[in-house]
Amino acid sequence: MSMSYLQASGILFHPRFRVDNVNFADGRDFLRERGRADMVFVPRVLHGDMPERFLHDITASPPPPLVENGKRLRDPFANAVSPLDTPAKWRARLRQSGARLFVTFGGAQDVSSEMVNGMPDFSVLVPTPRLGLDNQTAAMPANILYGRNTDLPFTWMGVAAQSGFLGHVHDRATASRTTLAQLMTGRMTAQDLQPVPWIERRSALREALVSVFPGLRAMFKLQGNHVGLDGLQRETANAKGHQRPKHGMHP
Repeated sequence: MSMSYLQASGILFHPRFRVDNVNFADGRDFLRERGRADMVFVPRVLHGDMPERFLHDITASPPPPLVENGKRLRDPFANAVSPLDTPAKWRARLRQSGARLFVTFGGAQDVSSEMVNGMPDFSVLVPTPRLGLDNQTAAMPANILYGRNTDLPFTWMGVAAQSGFLGHVHDRATASRTTLAQLMTGRMTAQDLQPVPWIERRSALREALVSVFPGLRAMFKLQGNHVGLDGLQRETANAKGHQRPKHGMHP
C-alpha cells in the first residue's frame, strides 16, 4: 500500500519509521518470530488450507507425486507455507505483534484480511477477493473484484484494522474521501465491497426480465433458481415441436 495513499486517507507516519522484510525464503518465519509492528503487510503468502489444485501456481512444472506405495514423498508446501500456518496462529501472532493495520495482497489461495475473524477488536475493512489470483485473473478490474470501482492503490487487496486505531484516525479520515477513509469512518462498509456472485446476478436478471415481460415466466419455468437462461432456447425448440429433453436443466 503506497504511503501517499495512506497519508491521503488520514494515516500519519513517524518520520523515522522502519520496514522489516520477513521473507520465508530467507529462513525467517513471521509466525515464529516475536517482533512488534504497527502494520503487517502480507503479499501473496499461501495459506495452509490451500487446495492441491493451486500447486501449479507455485511450481514451474507439474509437481512430483505426493504419495508412492503408501509413503508420503514430500510436503507440497514445505518451501511456501509455514508449518504454523493456521487462522488461529495468525490471529495470535497479530495480537502479539501489536499491529493496528493488517494488509494483504492476494486471492482465495493466499492469507486474507479475513484471518482476523474471531478477533473482537479487529474489523475487516476491505475483504480479500474470493477468486484465485493467477495469470488469467490478475488483470481483473476493481469493479469485478469488489463489485464497484474504488481508488485503492492496487487490486487484490485486503485490509483489516484494530478498533482503537480507527478511533484514533477518525477525525483525520473524516476529512478524506478516499475509499479507505470512507471504510475507516463507516461511510462505506465491507459489505459494499462484496461482489454479488454471478449466480445471484443471473437470477436477478431473470426476475428483472420477467417483471417487464411476464410471458417469459412460463418459458423460464421459474421455480426458485432452477432453469437458467439457456432453458429459453430449449423451451423455444419444444414449442416448435421438437422432442422435449429427457433431463431437467440446471443452471
